[in-house]
Amino acid sequence: MSTTSNQEGLTGLVPPERIRPQPGRVSGEMIRRLDSVQDLSATVADILDGLGVESAVGASELKPSLPERRVIGTAVTVRKVAQRRAAALDAAASRADMGEIEGANQCRAGDVLVIQGLPGISAMGGVMSTMAKRQGVAGAVIDGGVRDLGHARAIGFPLWSTHVTPVTGKWRSEVVEINGAVTVHGRIVKPGDLVIADETGVVFVPQDLIEPVVQRVEAIARAEQGFRSALESDAPLYQLVRAYLKQRAAKGAAS
Repeated sequence: MSTTSNQEGLTGLVPPERIRPQPGRVSGEMIRRLDSVQDLSATVADILDGLGVESAVGASELKPSLPERRVIGTAVTVRKVAQRRAAALDAAASRADMGEIEGANQCRAGDVLVIQGLPGISAMGGVMSTMAKRQGVAGAVIDGGVRDLGHARAIGFPLWSTHVTPVTGKWRSEVVEINGAVTVHGRIVKPGDLVIADETGVVFVPQDLIEPVVQRVEAIARAEQGFRSALESDAPLYQLVRAYLKQRAAKGAAS
């Protein structure tokens, strides 16, 4: 995974010094291999538990706007903080901070925009969803609020967020960093991490664990497919369960 910088073609909405180098991207091969697996977020969460990494967040906390959609891609991150001025002052002066647009500008097709925002305050609305989709962004994960959900659904842009709210963030928050580490529901996410989001929840895989995690996902998927096939036989359930657990134990010892 290479690191690149994109200081040309900036939107001008965020000072250049707040924009870190773009992350390396997860390879298309890794994403294709994962995309063939069912129940992906749960499987990856189990694997990360075994590696001592807690980076999964359930859909009850990060609610999906389009539960039928699944995204797998590279994290491009945006960190927002509370604006120090009163919202009414910025609203009266039409002084809006819309720096999250630069986050979308930094994305490539297939990336996932990950935003650390504020509770009850929107970090993404209809216009932002449209711009992100135009850039080829696969979806967005927001620790904070979103709004204009009807529009996002209409254009088929999936969101996972901790809050849904009509309250705008453009004069209540400001972007202080793009492509830095962010916190999403207590989980640290770094640019270039793998993001898996589906109707069950969201899982963040650190860059250095992506390849071994993919290998373990495939091994588990093969074992579970074999078990599903075995369940179609007339063998007693206890025999099938014992064989399945023995197989899982052997694979775990070998990994």
